[in-house]
Amino acid sequence: MTDYSRSFRLGAATTTLINVGDGQVNLAEMLDVPASEWSPRYASSFDQPIRAPFQCVHLRLSAMSILVDASSYPLPDSPYAKFALPNYQPPPGLLAQLAEVGVNPEEVTHVVFTHWHWDHHSGATVERGGYYIPCFPNARHYLGRADWESEDTQKAMRDPNAMESRTLAVLHQRGLLDLVEGNHELCAGIQIIAAPGESPGHQIVRVHSEGRTLYCLGDLYHHPVEVEQPSWSTRWADAKASLSSRQSLAETALIEQSLLIAGHISGVGRLHRTPSGVSWSAI
Repeated sequence: MTDYSRSFRLGAATTTLINVGDGQVNLAEMLDVPASEWSPRYASSFDQPIRAPFQCVHLRLSAMSILVDASSYPLPDSPYAKFALPNYQPPPGLLAQLAEVGVNPEEVTHVVFTHWHWDHHSGATVERGGYYIPCFPNARHYLGRADWESEDTQKAMRDPNAMESRTLAVLHQRGLLDLVEGNHELCAGIQIIAAPGESPGHQIVRVHSEGRTLYCLGDLYHHPVEVEQPSWSTRWADAKASLSSRQSLAETALIEQSLLIAGHISGVGRLHRTPSGVSWSAI
């Protein structure tokens, strides 16, 4: 285990949490919440940009080698450089970290994109000789159909300089992309569950093995404040759908006492009931 990745057992499944680097986000700009609502209780999280990871999850269960999200750290000259920390040296990239735990890219069987936002698929392809090729050439890749069919995604894929044209479009052209509608069982114990809100096709992954359960949440939550205030959503989200997805997950996760991994909340967590609702506790 390193300071940027950790592996643990969940029943018969080996789970590896991979952080490709810490970035910065501004909750006051990101969340559609007036200052009068977040101040003073959450002022420390809203007054200035906060540090947040870019996390992926690798799951090994029997013959299945599954990656949930494929991230890369934003480069200084990329459109996403504003999310990078100043004077920060990120850890090894996704492929290097997978190699450290003995995962060969050719052996990955499934890659699940929780949604179409750039930081969840930017590490799915790599440039070779002026062309982009899949990092996981033998894997089926899963994206919510509603995300694929959205006007924003289709527009981005027509732009040769957009991330989506270098990742999602490449996978589609090579016949490696499967579009998911509703819930979908990958194998016994691992299920894709529709959780729209952050995007129309946002989805999460449920892992259940030997009586233990883990959810890979993508961007269902970006910060623990959204667990305590589930009606607070990003400016680009469908707030009603996001609230419904969060309430559904919270109710189930509390009953199952599930472990949780979110894309931008460091480490592993669990939900707890409080007098006013629900809170996130780091494990």
